[in-house]
Amino acid sequence: MCGFKSIRELIDFELKNLNIFVGANGAGKSNLISFFRMLQSLIEGTLEDYVRDNGGIGDLLHNG
Repeated sequence: MCGFKSIRELIDFELKNLNIFVGANGAGKSNLISFFRMLQSLIEGTLEDYVRDNGGIGDLLHNG
């Protein structure tokens, strides 16, 4: 299965009440936030709009 943008896989990832994402530039912090926005669009039934507004499916899948 393809990953989301630059996030190839998440292992043992658990959300808590407070989560802090730390990492170097280009590590994927913003992509992780975008992933949750995509999930919200899926839940709201607006996934097609989200994909279109973010450059299409090719821009959302991991480029390896």
